[in-house]
Amino acid sequence: MNEIKEPVMNISETVPMERRRAIVVGAAGGIGSDICRRMALEGYRVVVADYNEDRAREVLRTLAGEGHDVSVFDVTKDRAVDAAFDSIEADGPASVLVVASGGAPVNPDNPHPNIATTATEDWNRGIALNLSGVFFCIRKFAQLRLARPLEHSRIITMTSGTGQLAVSPANPAYVASKAALIGLTRQVAYDLAHANITVNTIAPGVVGTPEFYRNTSEEFRAQTARSALLNRLGTPEEVGFGVVFLASPQASYITGTTLDINGGAHMH
Repeated sequence: MNEIKEPVMNISETVPMERRRAIVVGAAGGIGSDICRRMALEGYRVVVADYNEDRAREVLRTLAGEGHDVSVFDVTKDRAVDAAFDSIEADGPASVLVVASGGAPVNPDNPHPNIATTATEDWNRGIALNLSGVFFCIRKFAQLRLARPLEHSRIITMTSGTGQLAVSPANPAYVASKAALIGLTRQVAYDLAHANITVNTIAPGVVGTPEFYRNTSEEFRAQTARSALLNRLGTPEEVGFGVVFLASPQASYITGTTLDINGGAHMH
């Protein structure tokens, strides 16, 4: 029979400020960069992790406080992930992992693929970026925290509303990988519950990142905004606040769940 644990209260008091460290993977993106800023404002020392070093260092310069760092690696390469996380761990353990990397790689020869037109290489690229890369990061973080336990740890991933609805014009690899990420999150939550590691995912709706504004027309943005009950786009800040909440002591009894931040788009 499993031992019944006492509630973990006042977690913030059990984690000294110098040990409040968070790794944010995909930190140079529009959502990831705001997550870094929110976590820094909460007092975390943030590891700004991305494959683009120049953009990662730009994010680093915007963070409040001290003790932040940059880590550069390709999430689709398992050995690169392992080496990067080992290097990060050598400078002190992180209690929070946020994996915000991912996207829908576009093949200019086939920008709007469906199941009949998706090339094998495009499928493999999407799965590697959105699912395998997340798995590599979670696996290594779990190994480190099981070997060197902390009072509490958090894993937060980033799925998408398309992973739940599967009605987006996004390509099949993107939708499938984001849906699979929800299942992976639940399984990892089950696997790590005994170690007091909570695991959750966030499903943003359409978020008005700088990249989104650069790559879309005003007409498209207005049409997309109408897909939400609140009739507007989300903001990176709103997703960042969701991450801060799931990383907080107040979320200590939440695990294996998906937090929708989509303005009610799933109700349409």
